[in-house]
Amino acid sequence: MGSLLLDLVRQALPHVPLNKGVLQANTDSLLDALPLITMAPCLATLQLHWRRGRYADFVLFFAGFALALIYHWLHMHPEGIANAHFLGLPGSTWRGLDILMAQALLARTLGHAVGARSTPIHILSNLVFPAALLGYAHLLADGVLTLGFASKVLVLVLLATLAAKALLEGFHTLPRYCPRYGKRTLACFAAGFAVFPLPELFPSHYWFFHSLWHVFLAEAFHLLYLQLEGAHLLERQGSGSGDSASEFLASQLSSGSWASAAALLQPAQRLVRPRQRRAGQGQGQGSSRSESPSQSQGGCPRMSLRSGKKVW
Repeated sequence: MGSLLLDLVRQALPHVPLNKGVLQANTDSLLDALPLITMAPCLATLQLHWRRGRYADFVLFFAGFALALIYHWLHMHPEGIANAHFLGLPGSTWRGLDILMAQALLARTLGHAVGARSTPIHILSNLVFPAALLGYAHLLADGVLTLGFASKVLVLVLLATLAAKALLEGFHTLPRYCPRYGKRTLACFAAGFAVFPLPELFPSHYWFFHSLWHVFLAEAFHLLYLQLEGAHLLERQGSGSGDSASEFLASQLSSGSWASAAALLQPAQRLVRPRQRRAGQGQGQGSSRSESPSQSQGGCPRMSLRSGKKVW
């Protein structure tokens, strides 16, 4: 039974040739373990997904995390990744799965980041990328898939997701992020993408640049999903006062800050929506309240959580 499953996996997965940088990356020292160790920051995002009820994201991110651990463990093989095997599959296959899963998660994450609500955008950000790669590899490329081609498809899917968001929902429905956290998130994603190709250019420093990729992307994902769930509001206030999460929530309730407390009590795994301006809304109400429900704590715009429909 096990051999049958392995045969099915081998037939379904395309062959992804190892690039030159990966083949020449080993230093035969403890430095080779650094990319494996720097996977640890990713656990913060996994913990956030689990605690906030994003179970689909938890499963997919955990799968990507596991694939990365397997690949980097095989990468330390004394005879090189090309000669390493695990569960009957060669190291090149695990390398390909690691990169392709990471790219698929980036496509999915963009759908979350733009606050996608319509089914076509969900399909585009979740299914088009893997379907296109598998279809191309098996139907047009004799089962071979290069990472360069996969990266080009990813860019097209990301651009198509943005275009679909603009056409179907409009950019006015984009989530409103905290200026401070939003800038940090963009900076971490930009830094991660900047260092990603460097191991190919400097194979002897693969351990350094690939570790930076892990750290920057782990921080970027964590900051993004903190804001999507509104959890950054709790973290900022809790860290500033030194109280625990429960103590902060109780203090908000007792002091009458119902708007802030209500945002923290919202059910998890909701789509984020921007503040909607309605005709006549807010007139005559500004004098009765000192703070708008959509106003933030600590200078960050509150991200409203949309009830009902859940994120894929």
